[in-house]
Amino acid sequence: MTEVINARCYDLKKEQVLVCEQCGFELTVVNECEKACEGEGCCPLPQFICCNEPMKLRTYSCYELKKGDSLVCENCGFELTVVKECSLSCLTEGCCDLTEFVCCGKQMKIKREE
Repeated sequence: MTEVINARCYDLKKEQVLVCEQCGFELTVVNECEKACEGEGCCPLPQFICCNEPMKLRTYSCYELKKGDSLVCENCGFELTVVKECSLSCLTEGCCDLTEFVCCGKQMKIKREE
């Protein structure tokens, strides 16, 4: 069961999973946000977006990320890992065209599993 979340990076806990119900893309929280920059207002983004819908994540299109890849916020240390790849089921409809996964107002950096 999934639900739309309105959570900031520091609200998400290790092992929680974000899911896009449109394409099946899934991310797991690997490192929690350290809230190091909370006072600067850089953790205000209240939702993660995929396929133009809140992930009940928003850089890279979801279909470019492979299982084991991680997205890391260099500001607060928040980290997500892909646990299920995008199915490309809606690629022709353009719903996998979002190219930004954002945390603390900046693009998250990809970290590939070696």
